[in-house]
Amino acid sequence: MAASICRQPRKALSTIFVTDLFEILKQTGWVARGVLALLLMFSVISWAMIFQKLGVFGRIRRQSDQFLRVFRATRGVANPQALATAGSPFSTVYAAGYRELQSQVGGSTGNPHPPKLKSLQAVTVSMQLAAAEEVRRVEKGMSWLATTGSVTPFIGLFGTVWGIIDAFSGLGSAGAASLRAVAPASRKPW
Repeated sequence: MAASICRQPRKALSTIFVTDLFEILKQTGWVARGVLALLLMFSVISWAMIFQKLGVFGRIRRQSDQFLRVFRATRGVANPQALATAGSPFSTVYAAGYRELQSQVGGSTGNPHPPKLKSLQAVTVSMQLAAAEEVRRVEKGMSWLATTGSVTPFIGLFGTVWGIIDAFSGLGSAGAASLRAVAPASRKPW
């Protein structure tokens, strides 16, 4: 019995809130509705991207852990095909360095002397280019989140300023400075 009494005020309060919210939206102008719709769009897209990035970063973390386990278990210079099964960005960077290393020392099979590395700088540059490409791939969409984070407060501020201008316009047309003239929806008793 007591539980049903506690549920009734909550249900009534949520019904009043939803009803009042729709009533408030009915009383707003097209600019306020446009601002709210724009902010809602930014919010939905941003949250979708946040959850997508959480999944991507979690997958990369698991793949990188697997790559590092296999890489550390291998003695000597590991073949990139064996490490590519992890699918980690590390495997792409390693494969780029391995290809450059093979192109420098792989062609001297008939030479009795051990092969020498011609340019360590070339191997480093090859790996850095592959790392930059992986970072670019993972960062895709982050500019949207940065833009949203910096632009939406100003869109909200525009909506606030527009609402204040609308309130003062209501005061001017009513000819009186009362709360009822500014906010007609506040006439309803709580």
